[in-house]
Formats: sequence, C-alpha cells, structure tokens
Amino acid sequence: MPMIIGGAGLLVLILILVMFNSRGGGGDADDTGANAPAKQPANQPEKPRSNVAVSGGLPGKSPDRPAPTLTQDTLNKMSDLLAEAKSISNSGFALLKEGKNIEARTRQSEAKVKIDEIKALIEEPTLWYEEADMGDWSIPAEYVAMNKLYGKLSTLLKTIRMQGGR
Repeated sequence: MPMIIGGAGLLVLILILVMFNSRGGGGDADDTGANAPAKQPANQPEKPRSNVAVSGGLPGKSPDRPAPTLTQDTLNKMSDLLAEAKSISNSGFALLKEGKNIEARTRQSEAKVKIDEIKALIEEPTLWYEEADMGDWSIPAEYVAMNKLYGKLSTLLKTIRMQGGR
C-alpha cells in the first residue's frame, strides 16, 4: 500500500512539473523587448459536445487495483452502437408487425451483433466494475455512466432475444 501511495504522489509531482513547464514557467530568455509582436493564441477548434453525460462517481473504499482506462470516446462509441442496435431492433419489430417473421429475426440478429460489439468494447472495464461494486470500492464517474448505459443495453438485449434475435 505505501508503494501505491508513493507512486500516486510521484505521478502528481510529474503532472505538476509538466503543467508548469508547458506554461513557460521559466526565465525571460526569449523575451526580445518592446519591439516583439504580441503573441496571439492559435485558433483552437471547438470540441464537439459529448453524447454521454458523466456526473459524479460513487464513494467507497480505495480500490485494490486501479480501474482500466475508460475514456469519453469509449462511452460515446458505446452510446452510438447502442443507438444503432435500438434502431435495427425497432425496424425488426416493425417487420414483425407486418408478419415478416424471417426478416424480423434477421434484423434482431443484426442488432445482437451490435450488442456483442459493445460488450467486447467494455469487457475489461465491466469486469473491474463488477469487482468494485462487490468490494464496495469507490467508482469513478465514467464507470457510473457506463453502468447506466449497460442497464439500457441489458433491457434492449432482452427485447432482442424475445423477438427471436440470436
């Protein structure tokens, strides 16, 4: 445990040094005087708003092992794949209402493939989340958002299977 705390402290120190150096926190070596043109920041492209809302994490004990990296991009991809699966499943349901059972089952199976992609995408974070939940560990906010999406995924998966998806 002391090694983990020491490692975390070293990581924080390194991050502080990197931030300090990136701001130009040094001497005035490249200052040319009053004749130098004013530095203007480069135009930064606006980042698109994220699809998945990430709120606070859950309190608890310190985890026995660190959480695998779960990025906002992964959550967005998970959300997008879930939306695609839902759309495919809904089209299959419409086919089922029309009496086209074989086509409907085919669409539900396509939706199941999307669900399987999501599960493969978050396999490692899901295993860590289960262990954290059972061990009453503190859970980062990204994992709380992932778990909410996973609840929707489970509901959709049940619907897909009930409509003949394999």
